[in-house]
Amino acid sequence: MPIGPGQPIAVYAHIHRPYIRSVSGMIVANTGSVGLPYDGDRRAAYLLLDGSEPSIRRVEYDVDREIETLSACGLPHGDWIAKVLESGRYQGP
Repeated sequence: MPIGPGQPIAVYAHIHRPYIRSVSGMIVANTGSVGLPYDGDRRAAYLLLDGSEPSIRRVEYDVDREIETLSACGLPHGDWIAKVLESGRYQGP
């Protein structure tokens, strides 16, 4: 979704679902989540602003290894986080 010079853009994070939308003439973009995506895609997500064009990028990583490491470390709520990582979607604790 290309945007022109001087066109307003709002970028924010921590909402776990990456997206780029046009709202009332302004581009609104959410970076997604590197570690806990809630959109069903287990890959890490980030936002790239290349000149005036925002795009969501995805990166493969070894999610199963991360889940194994998480299970072994004793982190509080690790079992819940593992479920989210496994599915790529939010699940209540």
